[in-house]
Amino acid sequence: MKKFMSMVIALTLSASMTVYADAAGNNAAAAETEIITVGSFDIHRDGGWEAVSGDTSIEGNPAAKAAFDKAVECLEGASYEPVAVIGRQVVAGMKYCLLCKVTAVVPDAKPQYQLVYIYEDLNGGASITGIKTIIGEALPGGFEANTGDTDLSKNKKAAAAFGKTMKNIDGVDYEPIAYLGSQVVAGTNYMILCRSLVISPNSEPKFVLVTIYEDLSENTEMNGVETIGFGEKDEPSSGSGGSGSTGTDMPNPWSDFNSVKKAAKAAGLTFSAPARLGGKKICFVRAKEGLAEVGYGSKSEKITFRKGAGTSDISGDWNKYPKTADVKINGRTVTMRGQKSKVYSIIWCDGTDSYSFCVKEGVSAKTAKKLAAALIAENN
Repeated sequence: MKKFMSMVIALTLSASMTVYADAAGNNAAAAETEIITVGSFDIHRDGGWEAVSGDTSIEGNPAAKAAFDKAVECLEGASYEPVAVIGRQVVAGMKYCLLCKVTAVVPDAKPQYQLVYIYEDLNGGASITGIKTIIGEALPGGFEANTGDTDLSKNKKAAAAFGKTMKNIDGVDYEPIAYLGSQVVAGTNYMILCRSLVISPNSEPKFVLVTIYEDLSENTEMNGVETIGFGEKDEPSSGSGGSGSTGTDMPNPWSDFNSVKKAAKAAGLTFSAPARLGGKKICFVRAKEGLAEVGYGSKSEKITFRKGAGTSDISGDWNKYPKTADVKINGRTVTMRGQKSKVYSIIWCDGTDSYSFCVKEGVSAKTAKKLAAALIAENN
């Protein structure tokens, strides 16, 4: 089911449509606001949903991270980069709301920003149950998603406009969480996810989308503030299975093949892969337009090798690794990414097409170089 849902997501991103329905449902009854403590930070509960008032980073919310990792583990059609954990709800299990940068795994895909809802059941199983698009496919005259660092301080123009505007705001504190994107008008609009707090006793935080307008003379003003309504999701497409269903009649963008040659032809690529890699046999071969993938081993010990048209990163691995290194292997400059003593992914480009391989359990740098050398030699 996870793999099936991931294919739907890839199509969803390409067409800027959404196809998920909330399988776990949403408690619409109002509840008295209270403050509870979870770990080292406070969370404010409002109608069942709780707005995080402490650390919003994925690293600072280990329970949410564990659920997120399980929910996206086998998704292949799109990559999810968690930007912030902003809410949760206690049900028969737990729901989490995360702001994510979501990118279809197709050549030259542009990211979108979505609120991703994850449900973790009492047995520890987790899945994506719904999404709410904040900035979708770039359209003429619309907002264009920020493709770089979401830290506002790393985006000088947006940060300057935000700082200038906040000097004239009284009574409410706006803490920037993530810079999401911009819109060119007669000047520029900047969209920033903020945590707002009314400056008064016993006030409670909420998450809002703040739009800052900067004219051509660099004068700025707050152009809009939209409160995030936890539980609000994009409507399912007409082909979905109805309320509470995650089914859809949209076609699977991937096709399975019994040979690498056939997959390469279907993808429109010149592509080759060894029958064994790291002592593991091929377990699947599949392709879609512009992208081919070969899997080795098993689900628990999987190596995936991809080739895609274009020069963008096609790995689908958006983890932020503490260690990266560029090394020369068989005449190619490859980027190795990992942590501690293990390498988890390698990417490279031949000037026209991109390549990647990812090792779920990680391997030593020596083994990673050996695997990369075999794959590069196979495709020279």
